[in-house]
Amino acid sequence: MKPLLTLAFFVIICTSISMAVAMPGGDQSKGSRMEHRLQKMIQNLNLTDEQHEQMRALMESHQKERQELHKKMQKNIKAMLNSEQLVKYKTLHEARKNTHKGKWTKRRRENNCHQQSYPNRNPEK
Repeated sequence: MKPLLTLAFFVIICTSISMAVAMPGGDQSKGSRMEHRLQKMIQNLNLTDEQHEQMRALMESHQKERQELHKKMQKNIKAMLNSEQLVKYKTLHEARKNTHKGKWTKRRRENNCHQQSYPNRNPEK
């Protein structure tokens, strides 16, 4: 029972972290999501060119750190699981990825987020 609870706990943690990292703009690459957030900050905060470059460097650095941390966490989780748990973990992980694959794109279209973010562009077709 205890190994099952441990596995469930780690799956929940992995899912939470993955969703937090992946939330904005589901079909966009991580780089374009970062660029979108950066552009919103430039507009909303009236950043100078120098601040813009500093912010870009900071965001890129943090993005790389998050990716490295995620890879390290995945490696550590897989190392601690026995072979049976590892098979189940991979199955659950794939199912979660497939479930969430189109979720953010659909939600973005339903909420018309693209048009709200870029009001001067034509709506998505």
